[in-house]
Amino acid sequence: MSQHHITIQEGAQLPPVQKCSQCCEMYHCPLCSPHVYKPTHRYKVHRHLKCHRSRAIRFEGHSVYKCNLGCRPQAHFHCLCEKLFLNRNQFMHHLNTKHRLVAAADPSVGQHPGVEDEEDAGRSPPRSNGSPTCDDAPSAGGGRSSVTPEAAPSHPPQRATAGTKLRPIGAADHIHLKAKSSAGLDAAGSHLSPTPVELEILTQLGVLQQQQTHILQLLQQLTSMDDTNGSATASLGAMFPVADEEGLAALEKKLSQSPDLKNKLISFFGDADGFPIDQTVHMILQRMLSSALSKRMDWRGRNNKTSFASSCLKEIVRDAVRRNSVCARAADEAVECAVKKWLQQAAESHRKQTEEGMRD
Repeated sequence: MSQHHITIQEGAQLPPVQKCSQCCEMYHCPLCSPHVYKPTHRYKVHRHLKCHRSRAIRFEGHSVYKCNLGCRPQAHFHCLCEKLFLNRNQFMHHLNTKHRLVAAADPSVGQHPGVEDEEDAGRSPPRSNGSPTCDDAPSAGGGRSSVTPEAAPSHPPQRATAGTKLRPIGAADHIHLKAKSSAGLDAAGSHLSPTPVELEILTQLGVLQQQQTHILQLLQQLTSMDDTNGSATASLGAMFPVADEEGLAALEKKLSQSPDLKNKLISFFGDADGFPIDQTVHMILQRMLSSALSKRMDWRGRNNKTSFASSCLKEIVRDAVRRNSVCARAADEAVECAVKKWLQQAAESHRKQTEEGMRD
């Protein structure tokens, strides 16, 4: 028996990987030329060969891998009879019709090279009665095809044999093909066998269904997270601005009872980014304090005013300011100075409003 091409291996074994001694000191893929897959480390070549194996064709105890060694300009398959095939479906049809029938008649010539060269010319071979093809329904007496791809390609088949037109597959086609492949019986009671094209379509439809289910689960998770974050933000927003001293005392009580509330408030007020310290403090305090309470507050609590430095708001404002990327390294003194300036402006604004009211 003649030696098979390197792309045809016994069982599921891979071709040997050897270190190059001619052009480099790396390892070449035994199935690809160097311009298709560059020489690299041994473990990477083995990982690459596993991809070859996932797309190999099984036939009569052999694994037929796709060849990229430059025998033809395009990637192709080598047959046991030394023919070359560019089209996967035509090659599988050739194995099913030629070698399967020849082997049934005389096993000793199952790998003889003397077969017709119709596939080499790119023409669809004549259909034999009782043999599965790439585009016909399975025959009444044919068993399941002996050629089974180990894994379907990552894209749906673009063409079958000559004269066959593929159309988009819908849910009704999926049900029809599934019923046909799993429980179909002809008039004589024999099991129907799906063609290679139908097998690939069923595989692709199964992958699409899994992806659709996964996408729906992710969307449900994102929707629930948005609803949760929205309700939490609304509940925090209802607590502000603090209207008076009683509201400030109630806030301090909530902070002592719920340790996580402080971090939530820091995130709630620290949502602004890209502003300087003074502007960041101004936006935070304007949302945090009402105008009535801000005029009755002072940093140290002088003149019988409420002390901001001794309240629970001090640390919240400081940490919220530092969530701003511009103010991430702001010193405590810089934040303190900005808060004092804002409180003084609030008191001055109240004083001017009072004077204008007295004049009127």
